[in-house]
Amino acid sequence: MYRLKLRLLLAILIGLTVILTACAGNNKDDKDDQTDSVVPDTEATPLPPTSQSLIVWHGYSGIEQETLEQIRLQFEVDHPLIDVQFVAFDSNTLLDEFIAATNAGSGPDLLLGPAAWVGVLSQQGLLWSFGQDFIDEVSSNLTRPIAETTMIDGAPFGAAFTLDMVALYYNRTLVKNLPKEYTDLVAQAAIVGMVVPPTFSATSGLYLSPGESLMDSQGNNLITLPALEKYLTDVQALAASPGITFSMDQASFLQGGAGFLLAPSTDYRRLKTALGDNLGVLRLPRIVPEEWRTLVQVDCVMLSLNTTAEAAETARPFIVFLTRSSTQRDWFNQTGLTPVNPAELEEDELREAWSSVLERVVGAPLAASFDAVVAPALDRAVQAVALEGQPPVTVAQNTLNALQSIE
Repeated sequence: MYRLKLRLLLAILIGLTVILTACAGNNKDDKDDQTDSVVPDTEATPLPPTSQSLIVWHGYSGIEQETLEQIRLQFEVDHPLIDVQFVAFDSNTLLDEFIAATNAGSGPDLLLGPAAWVGVLSQQGLLWSFGQDFIDEVSSNLTRPIAETTMIDGAPFGAAFTLDMVALYYNRTLVKNLPKEYTDLVAQAAIVGMVVPPTFSATSGLYLSPGESLMDSQGNNLITLPALEKYLTDVQALAASPGITFSMDQASFLQGGAGFLLAPSTDYRRLKTALGDNLGVLRLPRIVPEEWRTLVQVDCVMLSLNTTAEAAETARPFIVFLTRSSTQRDWFNQTGLTPVNPAELEEDELREAWSSVLERVVGAPLAASFDAVVAPALDRAVQAVALEGQPPVTVAQNTLNALQSIE
């Protein structure tokens, strides 16, 4: 019995030894297998997309600057990988600052400023053209005439952002039958009165002689003496019409003494504050069967020569965002400045009136001399025939001689 127990004990010890040895071997193999199976990760962990910055210089201040900042924040919500940075300058020095910085190889990616700068900067080679494909891209936001206001020789050097144009306002308490044609307006003005600013932009917006062209596409030269004579003759005839008052003073309209007023579209908010719901806005009436194009002053976005290819591509969604109807509505509601895309303006009459005008506009010529020389000369000509009664033939000849002497 004792020997049997001893044999069993020995068998158990031997079995345990085998098991322990096997386990030890297996543990070693496991370690070896783990060591051999550790393979360096050859695929790098994807990095988060990098942010693309977009530097934009502008000359706005006050509420306009604040509104731009609101627009920037809204844009970055939709495009979190685009970091828009607005830099404000004094509007009187912005152009010189841009020219100096760009010539030095620096400056912004985009410049917000008057379209009149396009001619100056493109001639100096400081801008890139956006290209026709870009105009096609924003065509859903802008009318074709607005998209073309910054073109030089068919190439777009800017994208319109906001504008100023002549608008036809009326007092609802005085005007009951809304005119659709030029002759209707003149006839009603004889009854309720109309105030017309003695300026080229105002009178050309209302009545630019059908079939005539006063200047070339760049605004450098008046085309013909007969065209200028006819235009000034028509202005003088309008000034002599009953009820028409040529004046920069809007008091008679504001006080209910005149039913119609020609004034800048940027005056809308001030006039609305004065007249409230009595203020109405009309599309400019046409001369049957002619249509003519209203002169507009545009502020636009320009693409700097020194921008990178990446920033130029980033500028596309930003400019599309700037010109979309909801952004333009917010711009108008906050600043009172005229939108280039009025599709979402809340007042039906205003939206319809301005939309109709923007279907037939022409941008103020992009020549550097237009704002400084040509427009003031035409303003003086209008004032000479409308306020002083000078002969249109004489005024036209003197105006043309003066402009040619400056050249």
